[in-house]
Amino acid sequence: MFGKTPFKAATDLMRKSTDGAYYRLAFKICADWTGAIAVPAILGALAGQWLDKRYGTEPKWLMVLLFIAFLSTGITITKKARRYKAEFETIAASEQKNKPDADL
Repeated sequence: MFGKTPFKAATDLMRKSTDGAYYRLAFKICADWTGAIAVPAILGALAGQWLDKRYGTEPKWLMVLLFIAFLSTGITITKKARRYKAEFETIAASEQKNKPDADL
């Protein structure tokens, strides 16, 4: 009656073979990177605060563990970006292979 809902429109897009592969990859990257960025920072902050309170060294441990968390996040994101680049190129190559010739 009112047209497609946003959810219906999104599921229709994901049903297309190549479009769906790109959307699935994008959602996978978003979920993966959110965890890769947030988890080390939160754990580093909590552990740093706990160590600083325990040893009375405020904010020494917080700063050290946050630096380590940000460094490890950068390394992790770089590795994941390379992996997702290869996955994207695989999808693009299969799309080119399945694309009908325009010259016919």
